[in-house]
Amino acid sequence: MKPISIKNFSPKSRILIVRLSAIGDVIRTLPAVHLIRRELPEAYLGWAVESLSYNLIKGHPEIDKFFVFPKKQIQQAIKKADFKEAKRLINDFGAELKSEKFEIALDLQNLFKSGMVTLLSGAKTRIGYKLGREGSKFLLTDVIKPPFNTYQKMCFVDWQMELVKRLGATNGDVRFVLPDYTVEESSIDQYLKSNNITTPYFCLAPGTSWPNKSWTPEGMADLADRLSDYGKVLVIGSELDRKIAKQVLQLAKTNPIDTIARFNLRELAVLLRKARLYIGGDTGPMHLAVAVGTQVVAWFGPTNPLVHGPYQKEAVILKSDLSCQPCNKRKCETIGCLRDLGLETVWGSIEPLLNRN
Repeated sequence: MKPISIKNFSPKSRILIVRLSAIGDVIRTLPAVHLIRRELPEAYLGWAVESLSYNLIKGHPEIDKFFVFPKKQIQQAIKKADFKEAKRLINDFGAELKSEKFEIALDLQNLFKSGMVTLLSGAKTRIGYKLGREGSKFLLTDVIKPPFNTYQKMCFVDWQMELVKRLGATNGDVRFVLPDYTVEESSIDQYLKSNNITTPYFCLAPGTSWPNKSWTPEGMADLADRLSDYGKVLVIGSELDRKIAKQVLQLAKTNPIDTIARFNLRELAVLLRKARLYIGGDTGPMHLAVAVGTQVVAWFGPTNPLVHGPYQKEAVILKSDLSCQPCNKRKCETIGCLRDLGLETVWGSIEPLLNRN
């Protein structure tokens, strides 16, 4: 039996891409999606995604249609023990996918839920990595041998690209294609003008999805004070980041601008594109900064920058190099890897960027 190859797909194949979440991972999947589109310019490409990421990439020029997986609604129904409603939601989503008559489904997440979506699609050909994680491989018809037995040994962007390459796609440049954010650009320009913010300004992201991926509030406050000599400092993040952002803002002697929960993801993309630097931890906005072409300075604690770091040659990575790094643990009693990261070390990496032409 010949291995499956993208070269043998019909030029007008109907293909479903399955990458549901998270925001940073969806962004890092964009180059793989671009490679698929480049190989099959006439194909019908759908993308199954969750609502938060959909808000960022809706209107994407390389995707014909998005299908929003109702994760929150299903979770709420299960929480209420309303299994009939949960089943209805799943069946309705499956019916929506089946109505598109997809021939091929590509699982770019390799979890049970993503494998189930490929099955719900009705596609006769369901492709993904041959991984044992959550048993997703048993829901596929064709499995591709991965470069390693876990994505934790390879840059995630390359990991996603590699699946498409192992299907026979020609090696191509990594491109982060994003939708048109013209509407959001007008909104950001108005915000900057009304707040007397001119370039250069800096986007400081104090929060992350894991508390132990954030640098100390004291360190970030002192950094904001030093950066204020070079331009405005905008503290960015979602409502979930408000607590640590508030600490940074209170500790700072200057006046960083609080923009927590002020912008949606599309507006944030524009804000980051116009910024001189993104400074923060391993989080979705860091990958968004890469996608829009903004210089990244990022600190890393429990996660591995070789896997989860910014896909950017000029990016500055700050870490302590302790023997326990990377631990990939969401909780840590000491958080020594970031607690012991000194201001002078951080500033020593940032200052040369500020003084160059």
